[in-house]
Amino acid sequence: MDITDITFRLYTDSDYEPVKLNLIESGQFDSIWDSKENIKDMCTLLAVYDDDIIGSISLSKYGEKTGQLLRLNVKKKNQNNGVGTKLINEGVRIAKDEMGWLEAGLLSMPYKTKFYEKRGWNNQHEFVWMNKKLN
Repeated sequence: MDITDITFRLYTDSDYEPVKLNLIESGQFDSIWDSKENIKDMCTLLAVYDDDIIGSISLSKYGEKTGQLLRLNVKKKNQNNGVGTKLINEGVRIAKDEMGWLEAGLLSMPYKTKFYEKRGWNNQHEFVWMNKKLN
């Protein structure tokens, strides 16, 4: 795979199934958080190679000038080729240039912390993500 052949585009409703499968493969899928309705409400950027969605990252606005980058994932067979870095960089560019954000945050799995730190992200706090079903 030549990293220069990767293109980026925004998510459309017809992309749901391949994005869902990628999230399942990466162990990140949650049927509520990653429902078709929720993904549609975010700005989700796709990495595409040879007409195949090989990764994605979502941007969720939090206030007028801030937000979070969420759910970075790259298909296992395409990892360690710079795809994740390109997704982050393009996500940051969209957040800054097109959405007007002044700051962005992200929640990371503990095993991914070093990946983000190498790319200029600073660990600001020790978080514990907690979740409760409300039904």
